[in-house]
Formats: sequence, structure tokens, C-alpha cells
Amino acid sequence: MSKVCENLHQDVYDFMPVTFVIDIGNPVCQFEYDKFTTYFNIVDKGKKKMDVNADEAEKKKRRDAVNKQLISHLNLAEKRRNFKNISLRDSMFDGQNIWLLKPSDYNRGRGVHLFNSID
Repeated sequence: MSKVCENLHQDVYDFMPVTFVIDIGNPVCQFEYDKFTTYFNIVDKGKKKMDVNADEAEKKKRRDAVNKQLISHLNLAEKRRNFKNISLRDSMFDGQNIWLLKPSDYNRGRGVHLFNSID
């Protein structure tokens, strides 16, 4: 998906949410897990700072602050393609910090879990 979007000069995250592949058997597993927890915690902290009754301008201001942190955080920095920018879209900033956990070796929705905390 990243390569297709790059060829079309589109940002992959305009079409799909931020994804982390954490494969226990892979030597970079801890690095990927650290990237995920960093991302999760920055988003979670940003959402907790926002007033429940915030207007759209305040939500945008808070989302922009979160994105600034995400982009500048060293743990999330990597060789980025021109059109791949790890940032939080407005549709992903409403509501809770909900994530989908999908085991890589299952299919048809088996083993899928939703969570909103690292615990």
C-alpha cells in the first residue's frame, strides 16, 4: 500500500490507519513495540489533555500539538518516504485511543482484540 501511494504521490495514512507490525520472532520486535508504545502514549496523553466539550478549533489545535510531538520524537523517526508521514488524522483523534490487535498467523477475524490501554 505504501509503494502504491508513493507512486500516486498520496499519503498512505489518508487511506489506512497507522499500523505497527510487531512480530515476536523478528529481531526488531522490541524496536517496533517501543515505537508503538511511544505513539500510543503520545496520542493518549494528547486526548486526555483535551476538554470533552472542545470545539473543532480546539480539537484541531490539540491534534496539531500531538502531531508535532509524533513527528519530532526520535523513537518514531526513520527513513521516511516522501508521502509517508506518521501523523494523527482528525478522524482518528475523536473519541478514545482505540487499537486493533490482530495476530499475523490467523485469518477470518480469529484472535482479533480491541484495546484502549497498554495494559
